[in-house]
Amino acid sequence: MMYRLILILFIILQPVCGYVQVDFNSQDPNFFKYYGAANVPVFTSWKDALKAKDNAIKLNIRGENLSKQISKIDKLYNLQIAYLESNNITMLPSQLGALNTLFILVSKNNPIRYISPKIADCSSLMYLELWNTKLDSLPNEMQYLRNLELLRILENTSTDTLHISDSLKRMPALRTLQIVNADLYKFPEFILRSKKIENIYLVNCKIDSLPAEIFYLDKLKEINLEGNRLETIPKEILKMPNLHFLNLRNNKLTTITEFIAYMPSLQILDIRGNMIPLPELDILRILFKRKSKILYSDYEKLLLEKMEEEKKLQEKK
Repeated sequence: MMYRLILILFIILQPVCGYVQVDFNSQDPNFFKYYGAANVPVFTSWKDALKAKDNAIKLNIRGENLSKQISKIDKLYNLQIAYLESNNITMLPSQLGALNTLFILVSKNNPIRYISPKIADCSSLMYLELWNTKLDSLPNEMQYLRNLELLRILENTSTDTLHISDSLKRMPALRTLQIVNADLYKFPEFILRSKKIENIYLVNCKIDSLPAEIFYLDKLKEINLEGNRLETIPKEILKMPNLHFLNLRNNKLTTITEFIAYMPSLQILDIRGNMIPLPELDILRILFKRKSKILYSDYEKLLLEKMEEEKKLQEKK
């Protein structure tokens, strides 16, 4: 399972055929240098950070138990970036709302079960990453994070349901949403009202349908729906003007229209691991080749299987 997660993250975080899919990547050990004001010190100890609370600071704390200290995070009122890993944090407390200069928050391997609605007061927050939490829901107040551009929720296993209420109406500045290995079951409605969204990644989320209203997201460039339960895709997706990357790998599709090859901006389509018959894949293969587009499919695999079957039948004769 861990290998599978690493592979998915590699696909998500790396460029695809020249397209940079996300701007922020906490996997890069140098990201502290790229973000925040120049010459702002990075502290690896909570105690040391408190001593510098009157100055702008960045946190990079790994392995230190912050289960009690986290409720005092408002004392670091000039905090710009917080990277917190394996700190036994079980909640993102209300005191976060007092941090007006915090614009990156990353939590990894913390058993977070609760996010305070006060997170909505983090008026500068742009990038929020949550890895391996114990969350079962997101607060509706997240719709008031008016500057949040990227929300990334990555789980090791898909054993718990992540409930996203329809009462969460929109995230007005959101450009990239990535949720991996969390049981959503339903396509999150708030995405359809987040008009600036460019990249959607809902991987291994047990989603069984894609709403036709996705057509209205005219800025959408990339959709990764790998490892879900989709049996069909809405015909409205063919009208999306800027979509150039569509990953439907490992779903339950039994057919896909050949008109998908004529989408104006689509450059890459991945439909491997579905149940689309060989004749349809052959037509798509030809059309994508004529259009100088990239198609990943099971055509070669199915063709080889068919040839082997015919060979066995000939041998029996």
